[in-house]
Amino acid sequence: MRILYKHLNEFIDISDLTSQQVGELLTKSGTEVDRVYSLKDILDKIVIGKIQKIEKHPNADKLWICKVLVSKDKDSYAYKVIKENKDKYDLNENYIDENGQVILQIVTGANNVYEGMYVPVVLIGGKVNFEGESFKISKRKFRGINSYGMLCSESELGLTEKSEGIMDLGENLPIGEDFIKYASLDDYIIEYEITPNRPDTLGVLGIARELSAILKRPLKEIPTNYTYKEKSLEDIKVDILDKNACPRYTLQTAKLKKIKESPLWLKVRLYLYGQRPINLVVDLTNYVMFELSQPMHAFDLDKVKNKHFIVRRAKEGEKILLLDDQEIKLSSQDLVIADEEKPLALAGIMGGKESAINQDTKEIALESAHFDPLTIRKTSKRLSISTESSYRFERGCDIEITSFAQDRFFHLLQKIDESVEIILPKIDKYEKKYTGKEIKFNLEKFKTFLGQEIDKKEILEILDYLGFKPELKDNILKVKVPSWRAYDINSWADIIEEVARIYGYENLKITYPSLYPNVKKDYTFFRISDIKKFFVSNGFLEAINYSFLGKKHYENLNLNYGNLIKLLNPLNEEQSLFRDLIAPSLISNVSHNYKKGVKNIKLFELSKVFKKEDISACEENIFVKDDKLGSIKEDIHLAIAQTPGSFEDIKRVIDRFLDLLGLKTQYERSTLKFLHPGQSADIFVDNKKVGFFGKLHPDVLEKLEVNEDIYVGELNLSLLLKLAPKDIKYSKKKVSNYPATYRDISILLNKEQTLNQVFNLIQDTFKELLEDVYVIDIFEDESKLGANVRSITLRMIIRGIDKTLTDKEVNKLYEDLLEKIEKKGIKVRK
Repeated sequence: MRILYKHLNEFIDISDLTSQQVGELLTKSGTEVDRVYSLKDILDKIVIGKIQKIEKHPNADKLWICKVLVSKDKDSYAYKVIKENKDKYDLNENYIDENGQVILQIVTGANNVYEGMYVPVVLIGGKVNFEGESFKISKRKFRGINSYGMLCSESELGLTEKSEGIMDLGENLPIGEDFIKYASLDDYIIEYEITPNRPDTLGVLGIARELSAILKRPLKEIPTNYTYKEKSLEDIKVDILDKNACPRYTLQTAKLKKIKESPLWLKVRLYLYGQRPINLVVDLTNYVMFELSQPMHAFDLDKVKNKHFIVRRAKEGEKILLLDDQEIKLSSQDLVIADEEKPLALAGIMGGKESAINQDTKEIALESAHFDPLTIRKTSKRLSISTESSYRFERGCDIEITSFAQDRFFHLLQKIDESVEIILPKIDKYEKKYTGKEIKFNLEKFKTFLGQEIDKKEILEILDYLGFKPELKDNILKVKVPSWRAYDINSWADIIEEVARIYGYENLKITYPSLYPNVKKDYTFFRISDIKKFFVSNGFLEAINYSFLGKKHYENLNLNYGNLIKLLNPLNEEQSLFRDLIAPSLISNVSHNYKKGVKNIKLFELSKVFKKEDISACEENIFVKDDKLGSIKEDIHLAIAQTPGSFEDIKRVIDRFLDLLGLKTQYERSTLKFLHPGQSADIFVDNKKVGFFGKLHPDVLEKLEVNEDIYVGELNLSLLLKLAPKDIKYSKKKVSNYPATYRDISILLNKEQTLNQVFNLIQDTFKELLEDVYVIDIFEDESKLGANVRSITLRMIIRGIDKTLTDKEVNKLYEDLLEKIEKKGIKVRK
């Protein structure tokens, strides 16, 4: 990208700095400047001339002899240069008088010259551009005719790589003036690279904002005033049929007596920005784009059917002839600006030929819109069409600047062509206004993130100059993200980075690591390692799956996937959603292996899951925050799945695991639709749900085409590790050397009663003497037990810690247990 030093100085006062110093400041703040140079370094002694007379070369069909007026008085720059080398000009072929009038004989091979044409003329001893190098001009003979200088093309001035003739400078220019100064070819060009996240720096205003923060200087006011005529807009209509692809569309009209050619200063600036001038209207849309990084497009209003502008998706197979004479076939994914009959422009990329501005245009409609970056990027990539406009839109433009850019355009248009009649009001379709993301965080994060504190006043000042509107209260910093950084700034870390780069990375102190670092132990890391060892030692194999699933995985389990995060560019439909549970992945693994003939499967997976949540900016575990997505939270989950097995098997594994973490659990009947209603449970710790386990529902097994029961469980490990004590001693139970005693109990449970109630009573009765309890039999018979009643037999292992328990002691506790169970209304089978 390029920016012009003089142009930049119109937005912020940098007159006390050289262009090289500006480049260094930008590089230090994160905008990498590749080089700073000026065309004046390779150009010299070029003046404005006017062709007075043209004659055919007598000895060459393709050459012309031009008589060029290069000076009218003694005060002209051209006369002073020629006077110093007067002996090199033959007065029989050139006219030089004492009053300063000079007419030179110059031979050219260009076919576009005409009498009265204002042209750039390089004098003898002057220099022009030749393939990037400086080339000195001398007196030269062409087929017997002497040439005292040269008429210059755009390429010879260093403005373009190629050109087709002599540069036409326009009308009524000061003959004999130093062309390099007059056309601002002595300006400095600053070439720089931008990162994809900084589309705001694709214009002069964006770079000026950077310098404003670095130098702590205010921006200059950008003139946008113009005189206008009020007129009803009843005859002009704008309809947006896809508001996601085009959240804002602004249209304003103006009448012109004539489509003029751009003035020389505008042409030269466009050339220096790498854009070829076309006409005043088109050139100004491009010029304002280079200023404000807001592309615009002008339509010939008379060529728009019923003056009705429609922003819509293209019809499949629809065609449009673009401004570059390329006819393209459109897809239904492409966004177009159309009238009631046809597409007029490929939105955000290029206009159409049929509605283009030409010399016959009398009324223009100026579009300034905001288009969805992804929509523009897809179309640009599919059609292999990249323009200055698409380059900006696909990176994300400032939605708030569309109307301002129009005002800037019309200000410049009226300044150049006073006859233009600008119409107000303008049409501005903008329903969902930009409110700006708010980010809050403690200032202590600056020290944590950067290794040192930055003065609060300095932080607030930098953020204010960058447009973040900072507020500080009780050491909590609140900022509002400006519209031109909407696609870029998402979290507190981004804000700290903004302050750091403007403050200057070179100003941050170097902090050397301690020879004896006091590293805080990462309990999560060590526990995860131990957790994996636990499940491997219990016969499970670790599975590693992608974090993505498809709709089918959730449909098979009767789970809702409407609130899941969708990938914009998935590998395939089976990996189009961020998973919020691991269980569907493991169930798919078990099902796949079962169908391949593997009948004994025990798998576990420990991974991250992602969920949309409406949580505050200071909440932990935020993966990303976005206006459209909301807050996305990441958690670590643990899931297990096995076949064959039993409800008791999977419960025993989970119980042992939670016991290792030092957690006391409660169980409640699960309502998850993919689990068997009679053999499933939700797990709670401190009244917080931390997971679930159970047998898959028969309907799910039928969908999976698996004839064996599958048991699955899942735990929110992030939550469990927060609830677990930090200093767990994994061997917390003393190993007893005394024999165990076994007791069985059979109970009758209806569908309203849960086994968890009985487990809790057993634990409460035997306390530390209870080594284990598990189900050994489940019996269901409606004729013998009644409807919805099950007989469940439990086995308890009871062991003394420091002595052998007697039958009398165990029986006493057993009788207490029976009494407690019956008080709860649960029948005990004798």
